[in-house]
Amino acid sequence: RMLWHYDAPQGKKLIIGQRQAWLYVPEERAVYVKKTGSLLNSQTAVRLFSGLARLQDDFTIRFAEPTGKDREGNLLLLLSPKGSETGTSDIVVTVDPERRLILRCRFLDIYGNVTRLSLEQIQTNVQLPESLFLFRPPPGVEVRPMP
Repeated sequence: RMLWHYDAPQGKKLIIGQRQAWLYVPEERAVYVKKTGSLLNSQTAVRLFSGLARLQDDFTIRFAEPTGKDREGNLLLLLSPKGSETGTSDIVVTVDPERRLILRCRFLDIYGNVTRLSLEQIQTNVQLPESLFLFRPPPGVEVRPMP
C-alpha cells in the first residue's frame, strides 16, 4: 500500500491499495485506474518503494559518480533496471548509512518526467488505517484505465 501526494508541477494523488491503484489528477477532472498487481509487476520504481523489488535481481547496483556519497556522508547509489518493461530509467537513491533508510530518490519515467522524492520524518512499523488506501472518485470525474 502506498499514498503519494504530488505538489508540483500539478497536484496529483496516487493511491495504491490492496486491489486497485488510483492516480487522481484534479486539474484534468480524471482518475486513472489499474489493478494493483498489474501496476506492481510493470513499474520498477513502484516495486522499489513497495518493498517488492528484489534489488539484486531487478537492478544493477553501483555507487553514483564521482564519490558515491553526498555532502552529508549519505550513500549515493545508482540502480539500473535490468528488464526492458520497467517504466523507468536509472534511479539515483540516497541512503542513510547508519539507519539504512532511503532518504531521497530521483528517476526518469518512460514519458520523460523526472520524479524527485524526499522522505522526511520517517517512521517505521506504524499501523495505518486501511481507509487511507481507498479512493472514491468525486462526482464529475472521469474514470480512465491507467496506461
